[in-house]
Amino acid sequence: MDIILLGAGGHAKDFIKNIEEFNRDVPKKARLNIRLLIDDYNNSSTKHMLAGYPVMHSLKVLSRPEFKKAAVMCAVGDPVNKKAFINKSGIYRLKYANFVHPSVSIHRTTKLGVGVSIFASSVISAFTEIGSHVSVNYFVSVSHDCKIGDYSTLCPGVNIGGYSTAKEGSFMGIGSCCLDRKTIGRWSVVGAGSTVTNDVKDFCIVAGNPGKFIAKRKEGMPVF
Repeated sequence: MDIILLGAGGHAKDFIKNIEEFNRDVPKKARLNIRLLIDDYNNSSTKHMLAGYPVMHSLKVLSRPEFKKAAVMCAVGDPVNKKAFINKSGIYRLKYANFVHPSVSIHRTTKLGVGVSIFASSVISAFTEIGSHVSVNYFVSVSHDCKIGDYSTLCPGVNIGGYSTAKEGSFMGIGSCCLDRKTIGRWSVVGAGSTVTNDVKDFCIVAGNPGKFIAKRKEGMPVF
């Protein structure tokens, strides 16, 4: 299947690594062919290469006939920028695909939205719901009966206890964890290495162990 990646930054580099590993472990007919990466920080018509793959700087290339049948994966880690990129590309009526690395342990009762990516060595337990355009990075553990909202990002080493909810646009930093039956509010941020021991309100930043309120976030403010 031909693939176009939206984004060409650090998360896209991890995406490339995971796709190349995927291709080594599946039959040839099931492999993913990265045709193009799109980085729209400017509207230049020029292109460059990233790890041997072409990068273009305008979404207009999506209208080209040779890309009409390609599936799309959003390779942007920041939830705010991710949603903005996806919304901006909506006029092209793209077909988003899910990506699950072969090493991932995911239970048959798990429900996935569209445009979900789950990287190597992660574990998604039973009766969990993963929304659309969620990024699950390396070595993430999501326990049973959890709900992860659209556009959320779980960084490497995140652990989430059972019956917990991370609402739309949540961002959990590297090595952070959330205890059982807790809720992380919409567009909130959990700092790296932090532990969520109480519910987190919408648009909040928490950090520490136990996690404590640090600041409010402005709506539409990127994480990084």
